[in-house]
Amino acid sequence: MAGQLKSVGELLAETWEEYKVRGLPILGVMLLSSVLVLLAIVLAGITLVLLMGGPAPLMAQIESGRIPLPFLLPLMAVLFLAMSLCIFWGQSAVLAVTVDKDIGIIRALGVGWRRMWSLAWILLLAGGIVMTGSLLIVPGLIFSVWFAFAAFILYGEDRRGLDALFASRACVRGHFWNTLFKLFIIWLISILISLVPLVGQVLSFLFVPFVLLFMKAMYRDLKEQREDDAIRGSRVLWGGLAAIGIMLPALGLVGAAVSLAPQWSELVRQMRQGHTAMIQQHRNRPRRHVPAGRQEGRAVQRPLPVQPLPGQAVWRDPVGDVAAAGLSRWLDIRSVAAMGREDSLLIDVRLANPVVAFFNAAAASSNSFSPLMTLYLDTDVDRQTGGTAAGSSGRGGYDRAVEVVLEADPATAARGRVHVSTYRLEGRQRVSLGTLPEGGVSLNSHGIRLRLPYALLGLERGGRLRICYREYGQEQGGGLVKDSLITLP
Repeated sequence: MAGQLKSVGELLAETWEEYKVRGLPILGVMLLSSVLVLLAIVLAGITLVLLMGGPAPLMAQIESGRIPLPFLLPLMAVLFLAMSLCIFWGQSAVLAVTVDKDIGIIRALGVGWRRMWSLAWILLLAGGIVMTGSLLIVPGLIFSVWFAFAAFILYGEDRRGLDALFASRACVRGHFWNTLFKLFIIWLISILISLVPLVGQVLSFLFVPFVLLFMKAMYRDLKEQREDDAIRGSRVLWGGLAAIGIMLPALGLVGAAVSLAPQWSELVRQMRQGHTAMIQQHRNRPRRHVPAGRQEGRAVQRPLPVQPLPGQAVWRDPVGDVAAAGLSRWLDIRSVAAMGREDSLLIDVRLANPVVAFFNAAAASSNSFSPLMTLYLDTDVDRQTGGTAAGSSGRGGYDRAVEVVLEADPATAARGRVHVSTYRLEGRQRVSLGTLPEGGVSLNSHGIRLRLPYALLGLERGGRLRICYREYGQEQGGGLVKDSLITLP
């Protein structure tokens, strides 16, 4: 032994003198590494927005909870790896500039990049061993103190993997309680600083270099007392403990999955119900009015009011009831309103997702067409005449059917057309009455508006109309909504 270890007061004084010289470069590397992590997050976010076709389609998918897993999971994996890379690089650079007083910020980044994977391996091994020891609590605490200086040894002595752990343990051997006390003191000071009102977080950030320099001073003091022939250990034993600790989280997930398997379907059902209720609450919140603009060269008309008025029918369709696969997931109807006005039947359809989201998805797929809905009209209000509407209920008496189909333009992203076909129903047969002219269809950001002339449908002013519709992509049975009876003005 070369002598006695320095006291806490001596180490604090020595650290303060070094902090005044090295604190600023360490803070500079910390700030730069934080910028790297932030940059990785921003680039990942921009990539996600671009892949989804823009901010509006992305927000619609997030709100509806229908971002496809085959797309989301790889993207999240790439984001996690990119963030982990930047975090380890930053930590490595901070340790490099802390241990070596002769390097600056730029050189610290280079050293940090070269030593990054070695640091990650040491942290993985130490974390696995401590995790295994934590099963019995006390061994976990002992291992944490033993291996507290392994990262400093990597940069100070170029020892890697288990060798760095063994060297750290050799430093602490014979000084365990002294080392634990000093680590507790610096940890306690950090906690007290973070509790300072208003400026606690800022002071904590400024105190991080002091903590690193204090541990560096402890490492140098312990190294002087270390006997080099004590740097040894069983690689099989410690490697096995590390492997067990690394596998524990995965084994915990498997155990949780096995124990929850019998209740999985019920948990999924409750999660879907809760998510749907949250979406409905969000959708029903009052929103600030946005003036109508223009889209695709046509005036965007204001949607019909969602509260029923005389001569109007309104249906509120559950959000999230369409099939999750295929293009139909983009065409989730939120509400439908029907009203007679100026010798025309106006149909206002509001969607849960922006219309542009469907056009983007359809343009990238092999099938650019997708039906949205079919309206069924009973013009003479006689359930014994006319035909039968398609759907699980099989209701009859309808005279007319109006089918709405959306088509994306593969050559132009975020654009498309709406095709509206009308039919006369005779039993279960359909007789075409032609298509609605393009001027009878208008698009807005979250919906479609149809203007169907009375003459095309065989309607008259003052007459009554029984009307319902079927949502094409509806997952729960694909049935008809409840009939509404209105008087045409």
